[in-house]
Amino acid sequence: MNISTIKELEGWMAENCLKNKITPGNRYETDDGIGLEKYGDLYIWYYSERGEKENLNYFDTEKEAAEFVYEYVKKDKYANSHLVASLNSQNLKNELITELKNRNIKYWNDEISYSPNEKIMQVFVYRCDIKKVIDLKGKYTIEE
Repeated sequence: MNISTIKELEGWMAENCLKNKITPGNRYETDDGIGLEKYGDLYIWYYSERGEKENLNYFDTEKEAAEFVYEYVKKDKYANSHLVASLNSQNLKNELITELKNRNIKYWNDEISYSPNEKIMQVFVYRCDIKKVIDLKGKYTIEE
C-alpha cells in the first residue's frame, strides 16, 4: 500500500478500525504515548508521558512522515488492537477466551502487576474484530 499523506493514513486507519490518537488533529495534549505533530514545515514523531515530551524522529515531508507512521502502526500490537476486558479473575478471563475462540476471533492478552498479590489481566482483539465482540465489552469487567 502506498500512503503519501496524513489524510490517506487516517483513512487507512479508519478503514482498518485502528484507534487514531497519533496524527495531528486527533492527538490531545494530555494523551501519553506516541504522536505526530507538524511544526512549521517539519513533522515530528514524539513520545509523551506525564507531560514530558521527547522528540524521536524528524521528517522534512508529509510523505516521509505518513510512510513512517504507517509502517510503525502496522507492526505495533497495541495500535492494531482494542481492549475487550480488564479482569482480576482467571475464571472470567478463561470464559472470555473460550468465547473468543468459539467466534474464531484472534486475541492476545497481558497482565499488569500492581503488587505481589494484585494483577489485572487484559484481553485484546485485533482491528475490526472489535465490532464482533461489542456485546462482550460490558460483560467482562473487573470483579470487586
